[in-house]
Amino acid sequence: MKQRLFLPGSLTLVSWLVLLLASWPNSTYTPQGIFPPLILALVFVTTFFLYMKTISADAKAARNHEVIVWTMVLTLTLVILFPFACQDVYYYIATGHLAERYQANPYLTTAHQIKDWRLDPFLSATNWGFLTSVYGPLWTKVSQWLVALTNQQFWCAVYIFKLFAGIIHLVNTLIIGLTARRLGCNPTQAMFIYGWNPLLLFELPGHAHNDALLITFIILSVYALTVLRGLFCLPFLTLAVLVKYTPVLLVPFFFGWLIKKRWLTSLLLGGLLALALVVLWWLPYWEGITTLQGVLRQQNFYSIKSLHYILYLTAQDLWPTADKALIFKILSAALSFLFVMFYLWLLAGFWRRQSSQPWQALLSSAVLVFVLYLLLANKWFQPWYLSWLLALAPLLPWPNPLLSVTLFLSLTAELSRLPQMLLGHSQVVMHILTFLVAWCPLLLYFVLQKSDFPGRSDDNRQ
Repeated sequence: MKQRLFLPGSLTLVSWLVLLLASWPNSTYTPQGIFPPLILALVFVTTFFLYMKTISADAKAARNHEVIVWTMVLTLTLVILFPFACQDVYYYIATGHLAERYQANPYLTTAHQIKDWRLDPFLSATNWGFLTSVYGPLWTKVSQWLVALTNQQFWCAVYIFKLFAGIIHLVNTLIIGLTARRLGCNPTQAMFIYGWNPLLLFELPGHAHNDALLITFIILSVYALTVLRGLFCLPFLTLAVLVKYTPVLLVPFFFGWLIKKRWLTSLLLGGLLALALVVLWWLPYWEGITTLQGVLRQQNFYSIKSLHYILYLTAQDLWPTADKALIFKILSAALSFLFVMFYLWLLAGFWRRQSSQPWQALLSSAVLVFVLYLLLANKWFQPWYLSWLLALAPLLPWPNPLLSVTLFLSLTAELSRLPQMLLGHSQVVMHILTFLVAWCPLLLYFVLQKSDFPGRSDDNRQ
């Protein structure tokens, strides 16, 4: 049988190898000047073009083992990549090291509070050493376990975290396939859409983001709805929240699914299991509300890619004498209110909707919730946050407007790095360009929704 993925897989591998060689600092192949953003753009555009072309042409007809083997090859390549675009892995290492080496509570103690922290590479490598843990207790414990495997070798720790993220990415690819089969979708195509996605490869095995583990539990929560009357749906979703808090936004939708199915026993028992998991994982760390000081403090941070920051700059230009802290609070409140209104509208629509394709309704609602949160309520937007959408979108049928736009967002989120790399931090035009590049595919979604998009169901036309 024809190896349908050999040519796109080989070309994709070559593209990632170019970035791998360019990523290592102080090497013969390290680019200088304008070349780093150009290489990054070239690699992402090339890999994304091959990715989209293969989804349309070959992925559905390929064999499962082809997708799995090529995903393994690409994942291993990105594990070797030097993590040049983000330093979150160093923060994970510092958090785990605090608990493992110093027996400190990372929710109460920062890396900078340890005596002689500058002499300890596990603590001094991160730029976030002033901040207590902003993640859930499950990830904090996993970080401690991974650091325990390093034998106090810093670069060994970096690549253990990257290897862990790579393994989880492969596991997620398999779970996506199993879940797609349960939902009546093409499992091979779903595995390809997830496993080969350039953003996922670059951010998870490439930069060891803990979103890989969060995605695992989101996918498992969907899979759980297809077995045992959804008994383990809420527990799995709770585990996702215990990695990173954002998936709590999905709880009312999965709760609503169980209610609409009249699986009340599963709702009750699953809710009790979820509560038990919260208590179990927080037990070693909880010291009252001060335990959450890190995540509460993080609410006052903002990134240049957020709508909040664009409006903040605009307000400063319009009212230069106004109190900056007051502007920040007003904008935060206004955008949060707007998000809550859209969220309640989506939730009400999901509860009322009688759909002939209920899975699509649930998955589409969950994806849109994440999009709205990242666009409106999240002040600290980063490209890898788009990975949350890719826990769910590959389970939608192809072609589909929301899936297409999600995939394009995964490209433009990475390309949004370019204005900053080319123009620096100081220019206002850079901030505007960064935001526009990141979110421009949303315009495509409204165009596709109004057009006679192939494969759209009647439910999507409502």
